[in-house]
Amino acid sequence: MEAILKHETFLERLEADLRARGGASQNVCREFGSLGDTSPVPVSVLTFVGCKDQPGAQQSVTAKVPRPCRLWVARLMWLRLGAHTATPAWSSFVLEQMFANTMMVPGGEIGDAIVALHEILREHTEALGETTANLIRETVVGTFTQHRTSYDASDFSGLTGELADPASRPLQTHGAGLAIIPAVLRRPTGWMFGSECPS
Repeated sequence: MEAILKHETFLERLEADLRARGGASQNVCREFGSLGDTSPVPVSVLTFVGCKDQPGAQQSVTAKVPRPCRLWVARLMWLRLGAHTATPAWSSFVLEQMFANTMMVPGGEIGDAIVALHEILREHTEALGETTANLIRETVVGTFTQHRTSYDASDFSGLTGELADPASRPLQTHGAGLAIIPAVLRRPTGWMFGSECPS
């Protein structure tokens, strides 16, 4: 129990750093060493969120990490990219790194990245803009093309069920920006050939 609480405290402090500063502070990064080698967070994720030097850090966890924890790890990476803001910043290479990191979490599936993005987008209090819509598009198409087997096996039932309802709070708040997620999940190939956003 103590080890679990230490991990949760570390993740909470890391998330607070990312929301406030856009990156992990070295004080928080150093806490990772105190967790030993049982953290569900791969070292590559720590590097991704801004912990540059983790000498001797390693991960020995091989058992499947519970989905809530996997989504938390994915959320940390989205926060690093500013997905909780109106001006997220990314590149195709950075997204590829994030997708690979998502799959490195024991038991991870590529759908974790999409579901975690959805959770972040629900925090927005205004309609989502074109920049965020482009991030959604590149995420869904990238996960589909780069990790097709895991994509096909991912569980999107809760996400599509909620967003398919026109009366749901996310659609009422965010409009078409968030509605494109289930549309693309149904036919992600539509964007691979330069078509317009599916409706």
